[in-house]
Amino acid sequence: MKKMGMCLLVVLLACVALLPGCRNNENVAAAGSKQLLKFWYPFGGDSEKWELWVIDEFMKDNPDYTVESTYVPDAAGIRNGKLMAAINSGDVPDLIESDALAETYSLAAQGAFEPLDDIFKEVGIDFNNINPAVIPLMQYNGVTYIFPHNTDTILLFYRTDLFEEAGLDPLNPPKTIAELDEYARRLTVSSGQDVTRYGFIPWLDAGADAPTWYRQFAADVYNYSTDTLTLANPAVARVFEWQRSYAQRHDPERMRAFTSSLGAAFSPDHAFMQGKVAMTVIGNWFCNALRIYAPDTKFNVAPIPAIDAEHYGGCSLTGNNYASPKGAKNVKAAVVFADYTEQSKILEDNNAQWRSLGVYKGAFEGLSLYENKDPYLMVCIDVTFNQNSGQWVLSPITNMLNDRLTAFRDEAIYTNNDIMNGLRGVETALQTELGRALQRQ
Repeated sequence: MKKMGMCLLVVLLACVALLPGCRNNENVAAAGSKQLLKFWYPFGGDSEKWELWVIDEFMKDNPDYTVESTYVPDAAGIRNGKLMAAINSGDVPDLIESDALAETYSLAAQGAFEPLDDIFKEVGIDFNNINPAVIPLMQYNGVTYIFPHNTDTILLFYRTDLFEEAGLDPLNPPKTIAELDEYARRLTVSSGQDVTRYGFIPWLDAGADAPTWYRQFAADVYNYSTDTLTLANPAVARVFEWQRSYAQRHDPERMRAFTSSLGAAFSPDHAFMQGKVAMTVIGNWFCNALRIYAPDTKFNVAPIPAIDAEHYGGCSLTGNNYASPKGAKNVKAAVVFADYTEQSKILEDNNAQWRSLGVYKGAFEGLSLYENKDPYLMVCIDVTFNQNSGQWVLSPITNMLNDRLTAFRDEAIYTNNDIMNGLRGVETALQTELGRALQRQ
């Protein structure tokens, strides 16, 4: 390193030590006068190729910046402890991208990320241009720590050919839970005691994820004003009673044996591709899986059915998120890069393959699938920006909540235990853990 560069580094380190706000100022990279952005991303394979392409495009369009990128599994070091180790050591990247939504928010609640509001103002990011459904994810206690990179939408996929076979209108998918149940009954095919095709399995694919059904049943499980869980209420109990009704109708052990013999989403043996399940709830990315592994499948997509018409049209959104770890030296560069990835030219390839959307209103208007009125993308857009879409519980114990609710679902399916009484026990145990987590902040 040249002496001038070393002197400048000393000055910058002194600035960080004496003026905490100075850490968010632009830093000069070791080589030349370019701004250095240290970036950890979590994906390998084809997704890594796309990440590296985005980085190259950013540097071409922003020649004052250079990006030092590092592939860091799992979830940019969040799940394996590497990120927290870096934060504790003081040697952190300026930006991470994580596909672990709950864990990322939990770290934000624990103070593991730099606040972004001042940088947002400096860069010119306006919350009025952002999808309102993702804003709660971005903030903890009114402070912005997370910048969503994209949104993934959970949808109802249904086989139009099997609808026609069952005498159902492929242009009129179920909208309410009652209609879903009726369609499922009509689409189920049995041979003796064996079911050869299920109309629907509530806990298959994204249906197995804790966030999926509570919004559809208008079941509130968390009171943000008091930081209390509200699991033991009739609306939440109704979710489990509904899932239990499918198990009782078909025998849960037979259902488990049936689904375990089939493949995952990106497999030609997936139940939907094989015509073994007529309807399933899964993310927008499944369009690409079908294109690759079962291109002749006759299907369509629709919003997930809800308990009533008032709550229809939305879902609990997921997606990848950016954050700047505590101690980052170039937070502005991190925000500039994150904002850059929301351009339609960057979203284009991601959208064309996966139909993922950005977080800015109207950004999809520059996408080729939108220009061509792709029917699946049109539904994705309607659901993603629907007033009934939003975030699953955002708290320091969301991961624990997810795990416990998943376990309780299995208990509801495989036993006849009292559901409301069981929910009271889950609520009490988790409230204790939540209290401890809040005290540690």
